[in-house]
Amino acid sequence: MKTDEELVQNVQQGGAGFDELYRRYEEKVKQIVYKYCDNREDIEDVASEVWLKVHRHIDKFKFKSTFYTWIYRISINAAKNHLTTKSRKLPSTLRDPDDDHEIDNADPSNELFEDEVQLILQDAIKSLPRPLYDALVLRDIRGMSYSEIATECNCKVGTCKSRVHRARNIVDRKLHPHVRRKRIE
Repeated sequence: MKTDEELVQNVQQGGAGFDELYRRYEEKVKQIVYKYCDNREDIEDVASEVWLKVHRHIDKFKFKSTFYTWIYRISINAAKNHLTTKSRKLPSTLRDPDDDHEIDNADPSNELFEDEVQLILQDAIKSLPRPLYDALVLRDIRGMSYSEIATECNCKVGTCKSRVHRARNIVDRKLHPHVRRKRIE
């Protein structure tokens, strides 16, 4: 069995080996990306992007680190880039209601809709795993800074940011069908 370095050298010289590298690291790349993306479709998209970058730039690999370290860095960067380009809007019920111009306050059905969404929101937040729940409540309801949350939860600031992001995505996914239904009606 060839080492990663031997396979990379083969590929750099125009030979075979890329398929074997892909086979060895396909799941590891997805595991790295999973830390930043919380749905299967995004994980698959970012992982595909990683492999395209690896294929395009493998000739630039200089063997100053292991192949795994190199692909790990590419995976992290691709996942972070994906996050920055993806919309990070809060669900409408977490935004300031004065800023939401889509709601017609003259229509009584909107009041019922808002009550329904509020209940769904509360259930969605309560159903979060405890670390995500704590981070979301401390950030979006209590208005604490990430460093304050890190101290409160005894974890790193980056962990807090990740937990808040994941919690918002989970809550948003649970609200989305209901908000979408109302917009269609």
